[in-house]
Amino acid sequence: MCAELQKAGEIDGLRDGQDLTGRAPDERPTDISTRPSGTEGDEARVATTCREVLERLPSEPIDLVAVRLRYPMARENSMNSVLAQELQRYNTLVSLITASLSTLLQSLRGELVASASTEELFRSVLLGEIPARWLRVSYPSQRTLLGYIADL
Repeated sequence: MCAELQKAGEIDGLRDGQDLTGRAPDERPTDISTRPSGTEGDEARVATTCREVLERLPSEPIDLVAVRLRYPMARENSMNSVLAQELQRYNTLVSLITASLSTLLQSLRGELVASASTEELFRSVLLGEIPARWLRVSYPSQRTLLGYIADL
């Protein structure tokens, strides 16, 4: 039976020319390095994703003073200090995301010259990945970009 499948080119249900997803060679997505970069379609998709992410983020940072007044740091409530620290980290992350996406949008409109970090951010957003720059100040995540933003 196994020899018959090998002769027919069907090992484990795959036919000639199919990869593990079952797609034929012309149906497989092309590698990012072989696609033309900077096309208007890519720029429009990235700009749309940037605006969508910015809409989902809070417009104002969390007021840490109000949090510390409501949850004072005391020996009996040590988790209050953890809460304040985590909210500080959250504010830093949201600020970084907002600033970097705003810079990318300005660059896409031609208002700013694109830097290496802006190009890296463009590539990450285009591929739906979390930019490495954000992960340096964030929690580790294996989610897609929009899934990561939804978790925030």
